[in-house]
This record gives sequence, structure tokens and C-alpha cells, in this order.
Amino acid sequence: MSCQILSDTLLRDIRNLYDKADDYNVKIKVEGEEIFKAHSVILRARYIYTGTIAIDTVNVKNNLIELLLAADEMNLYELTEHLQQHIIDLSRLNDDWIIQNAVKLFNTISHRKGVFPKLEELCNNIMIQDPKLFIDSNEFLGLDSEVLLSIIQLDNLEMKEIIIWENLIKWGIAKNPNLNSDKTTWSINEYEILKEAISPFIQHIRFFQMTSQEYYYKVRPLGKLLPKEIEEDLLSYFIVPDCRLVTTVLPPRKSQNDKIFGSSIITRKYFNLISYWIDDGQEVLPNPLNNNRYNFNLLLHGNLSSIIISRIKNKYYAISDSNTKRNQGFGHGDLYILKKSCKLSDYSARIHDSKNFEIDDYEVFQVIEK
Repeated sequence: MSCQILSDTLLRDIRNLYDKADDYNVKIKVEGEEIFKAHSVILRARYIYTGTIAIDTVNVKNNLIELLLAADEMNLYELTEHLQQHIIDLSRLNDDWIIQNAVKLFNTISHRKGVFPKLEELCNNIMIQDPKLFIDSNEFLGLDSEVLLSIIQLDNLEMKEIIIWENLIKWGIAKNPNLNSDKTTWSINEYEILKEAISPFIQHIRFFQMTSQEYYYKVRPLGKLLPKEIEEDLLSYFIVPDCRLVTTVLPPRKSQNDKIFGSSIITRKYFNLISYWIDDGQEVLPNPLNNNRYNFNLLLHGNLSSIIISRIKNKYYAISDSNTKRNQGFGHGDLYILKKSCKLSDYSARIHDSKNFEIDDYEVFQVIEK
């Protein structure tokens, strides 16, 4: 959206606030006489009266979330949409910005469900595809409990359970600064304080997906923080794996690196990407939370050490099926199967690094819409 359009719409919306004097919530008086009526949101956002916002200035960049909230409060829809997209673009280009502002962004979005849908999708993608970007930052400890709970509940969270457990403990201690940093000296009362803080999260941690070493060294010493039945079930499970348990055992999280549809080559992440391309998606990666509309039926497979995913640029040459010259394959030479040759032509990336290759493995799928 151009700066001129944003300026025009911003001035129009502010003018409407002035015109609707019956909708005021502030009276300004001088020496006891009422002079005019106004809106408190305008008074709080004086810096955008001109209708021009230099988004790339340091001051604005450091206060994008506050500006977004002000635009939403003032019902400046075009500006709200523009700021959401600007934050998304900025997060892709600048890891430092998202690391420094992730907690504020996550807390803001969590308390305003459905208000900023694009940013909700951004936050979900970060937690699923690259949670370490956020979890490993010092800002993580400032996360609201509701937001942390929504993260730990994600089936697609790309993080080991032991890492989730360790960071939950750090978060709980940070929320109770009076706790001694040396856990070996804790009294029963200190354990009870932390146990209460992390209690809502425990049922969503998949303890039974941890290794025996992770349980023994990281969870068992803090067993007092767990409900009695979980503590006893974990002990039994890692000593006698086939024993009957009282606790409900949650399944492993759905990793983007899982091999699915019978493939020995392609992971869930790339099946998602292929489905997204079929639906003409334009982004680099789709939203992993969206369920794919397609099943992939493995028809034929042959062993490959690596895989390259490349998207067609010229849809009319996606497949080369010439009956002559052994040109069967993909694109104008992007991959000729019988000739065992490849070059960059009609696809977005080279399918192979060298001009000639040997086929070690292959898989052929039938794509079926659900």
C-alpha cells in the first residue's frame, strides 16, 4: 500500500472522528467554559495527526506494536493492515527485531485473539518452525502464562520435550524471584511455590516421549514438582516400560521432519510445501497449522541421500513427455530422466548441482484431493 493512500485514509478517519461530535469522550475547557469535544484516542496519538508515518525511523520501529494498538483502537483499518504486513516483513528480514520484540508481540496477540490474524499466523509459524529463535532469548522469561500455555499445547511445536521442561522451570523461577537460584537448597515450601506456578502446564508436557537419560537427570530430581500419579508412573515406565499406567500418555508431537505417506525421502514439511504450491500459494512456506487438502499415494519408489524441492516457474513446461530424443522429465532440460542430465530452465532452483547425475532412488506419488 502506498504512503499516499495511507495518508489519505488516515486523514479521512481522523476527520470522521471530529465530525461525529456526539461520540466524544473528552471535554476540553478553558477557564470553566467548554471549548470543544474530542476523542481521547486522538489526544493519545497526536504524533500521527498529519496522516504521514515514517515507519522505518528508529523511534517508530521500536514502537511498532504500540502504534499497531493505537491504530486498532482508532479503527484505522488500512493502517492496521499495513502495520501487520510491515511487522511480518521486518521479522523475515531482521531476526534481531523479532528476538527483541517477540514477547511483547506474543503477549499482545494472545490478549487480542482474532484482532490481528496475520500476526497470529506469524507467531504460530515462529513457534512451530523456529521456536529456538524465541525460547533461547532472555525475553522469553517475560511471557504471560496464557501465551506460554498456548505454545506448550501445540501439537506441531518443533522442540524436544526435555527442552520444554527445562525452559518451563526457568520461566517458573523467573516468575517467583524470591526462590533461591540453587535448587538443591530448596525447602518444601519453595517446591510448593514453583509447583503451583507450573501446575497448569504439566499435563501438556509429553514426559513419556523423553529418553530414560533425560528423565533420570533432568526430571527425576525435580519429581516433587509433579502430581504424585505422574511421578510414580514415570518411575514405573522407565524401569518397566510395559507396565500399566494411570496417566494418559500423549503421542509425540508432529515434527516437520517426520517422514509421512510412506516416503523414505520427503518429510512433512515438504509435503506441506508441495500442497501449498498446488493451491497456488505464493509464500516461501505455508502455515504449518493448516491441514493439507491433499493425500499423497506412493505408487513407486526406488534410495537417495538428499532431496531438492524446486517449484515450476513456467507451468506449461512442468513435465516434458516428448516421445522422441529421450527428453522425458521436467522442464526444458531441468531434469531429463533418461538422459540423466539437468540444467536450470523452467524451475525456480537447480534440481541437481551437476549437469549429469546417476539415479540412486526415486519416488512417484499420486496426488489426491481429500
